[in-house]
Amino acid sequence: MSSNVNYDIFKNFVAGGVGGTCCVATGHPFDTVKGMAAPIVGVSPLFAIYFGGCAFGRWLQRSSPEQEMTFIQNFNSGALAGVFTTVVMVPGERIKCLLQV
Repeated sequence: MSSNVNYDIFKNFVAGGVGGTCCVATGHPFDTVKGMAAPIVGVSPLFAIYFGGCAFGRWLQRSSPEQEMTFIQNFNSGALAGVFTTVVMVPGERIKCLLQV
């Protein structure tokens, strides 16, 4: 089961990265001032960490993969993913603020 759990978290991590790249590629025409490379470098890992963190949070709370999750368990999974994401996002936002001054 441990191998299956690691695969599930990895699968969500990769899906988040692809989703972040697609998000930047879709919104790029609206933000062409600075180019697309910087947002892809920032957003893709952010989405990957969020999706992977959410899968990890689900894994921590379920006793079996077939168990249906409650609203509170889903909320806790998202909150844990938000903590993981914040660790990556806050330094980047700080750098952006310093560069704007």
